Amino acid sequence: MEVTTDINRIYEELTARYDRISISTIKGVLKGIINVKSGNAEFRTDKTVAPRLEEAEDAFKKYNCAIFTAFRGGYTLEENLERNAQLKADMEQRGMAFRPVNGCYREAEWEYPCVEYCFFVYNADKSKNKAFFEHAYQLSAKYDQDSFLYKRAGINRTAFLVATTDAGRKDLKGDIKFAGQLYLDVPDVEAWTDCSDGRFAFQLKGMVLIGTGNKKVKIGEGNVLDIDGYQPDGILVLCRDSQQDLVDACHAYEGSVPFVQHIFSKDSYTPEYIHDVIFRSLKKLRDQKCKQIGIHCSVAVNGSATEGAAAAYDAIKLWAKRYDKKFEWIVLADTYGEYGKLLDDNI
Repeated sequence: MEVTTDINRIYEELTARYDRISISTIKGVLKGIINVKSGNAEFRTDKTVAPRLEEAEDAFKKYNCAIFTAFRGGYTLEENLERNAQLKADMEQRGMAFRPVNGCYREAEWEYPCVEYCFFVYNADKSKNKAFFEHAYQLSAKYDQDSFLYKRAGINRTAFLVATTDAGRKDLKGDIKFAGQLYLDVPDVEAWTDCSDGRFAFQLKGMVLIGTGNKKVKIGEGNVLDIDGYQPDGILVLCRDSQQDLVDACHAYEGSVPFVQHIFSKDSYTPEYIHDVIFRSLKKLRDQKCKQIGIHCSVAVNGSATEGAAAAYDAIKLWAKRYDKKFEWIVLADTYGEYGKLLDDNI
């Protein structure tokens, strides 16, 4: 498959996910569930100075934005600075507007963070949004970046990571992964971006709810373990043993909400087996009188995550129909976007 075809397909998939999120966000605003602040900071076009937090927030609302760098492990600082200079020249040649920012990461026990010099890139010409995405993808791939962060303009406050290498696709388990929602003034631990007057990050907190054909079953963009984000009274996580980040998060879970976990040890299963696991797992929550249930299910059928999602979704819909009087709602967390694809295909 040609690279251009890949970019078009990924852009269309991103567009579909953003469309669903935007519709849900607008509904939330109209119902008063989501409060939108009216920022007063106008984003400046200064290529030499990092934006202030309010400027970055303004840009994320008004423009399609991306954050990436040419820094790469295995190079000296001087070599990485030269790579960034080449990236800057490439962006200027393509007419891309940008501001400098620092991408940072620090474990809690580290004294100092790991810092990469990055570019906050934005597109003021909305007629060229697709071209902007293509440029960002091509440059990220050219400078061997596993992924870059992409945010579509709007009040949705959500961003995605877009993989541009095979290693990136393996890490994200696909072409794109939900990065989370925008938070300002975050602490200096884990990953964040430095502005001139503070830090921001996209974090898997909260839950953006997307409707399905069943009013009691919703798709959620967010973190299934973030109880405060959507208020479940029962949580079910079904994942592969290779999903180490999720497995570790489950082991660290200390919430008061009843929690059931199932680990899939093989790469692929039959729809019948998935159906049985989901029914048995949901019974454990039903036995504990749980009526508001958050679910994360990542499993493959015939090596396909989309087929696995279809099997899981069918089982959940069947369970919801059978036990309609026994629960209030189910939110199916969709970090990797497989369930949203099923909605697009009217499954």
